[in-house]
Amino acid sequence: MGKLVRLGQIMEKSDASMAERREYSVSALSKIEKVMDYLLENPGSTFSELCENVDVPKSSLYQLMRALTSNRFVREDEEKRFHIGFRMFEYGQAAVRNLDIWKTAHPFLVELAKKTKLTVHLGILNENLNGVFLDRVDGANFTFTHTRIGAQIRLETSATGRALVAWESKKRQEQLLRMLHFDMESGPASSAEAYLAECERSVQRGYAVDAQASQPNINGIGVPLYNYTGEVCGAIAMGGLCQELDLENCQEQLKLIQEAAAQISAALGKQAVPV
Repeated sequence: MGKLVRLGQIMEKSDASMAERREYSVSALSKIEKVMDYLLENPGSTFSELCENVDVPKSSLYQLMRALTSNRFVREDEEKRFHIGFRMFEYGQAAVRNLDIWKTAHPFLVELAKKTKLTVHLGILNENLNGVFLDRVDGANFTFTHTRIGAQIRLETSATGRALVAWESKKRQEQLLRMLHFDMESGPASSAEAYLAECERSVQRGYAVDAQASQPNINGIGVPLYNYTGEVCGAIAMGGLCQELDLENCQEQLKLIQEAAAQISAALGKQAVPV
């Protein structure tokens, strides 16, 4: 009987120890997430800036940064500033390449960029309903400087973002509207009502536009992609200087991006793409 009691005590201690380890692991992951999220938006931050802006105790942060740096998750430059490390890039690239939509769309995007000489993007809504760039192909007329693979998409202003939202269901749009940030001086993105009206215009015309809303002197047009169920699964967009992509006279470029979207959607299993 005594042996059973002792065994029960050992098991209880073991269970408690495992629970403590799980709690510690979750806490450690939370700290790592905070650091990586901050560096993603603020590359080149110093340790002092991390201490000021990341909710992690200084002593813990010091040890964490040493571990992240030694394992190449974070890179420290000659000026003692921190950046996302190459190991994260390797993981990110592997994750993106494992997505069917990336593998399917990429060859079409390369061809589209070649034909139009404009910068072409592929974007999706992730599980948290955040827009994310999955791909970017630069044409001969390279113009974009602020977009990158893995970065969040401004759903409010960008052609990619508006194309992702405009063809969604009303229920999904309502969810997205609660997450968007509107600016009283941003025209179609000045309010939820104005944004929905712009979405409706996008559907009616067959494509979304960005008339210098994301970046001065840069225009963009975007169209949705569909999967085998007929649901919107992403969007592609092209952008360029106003003189290269004139929204009043872009019929040829529009035809090319719509053809590319139809080909990608067909390759993803959609037989007839809505217009």
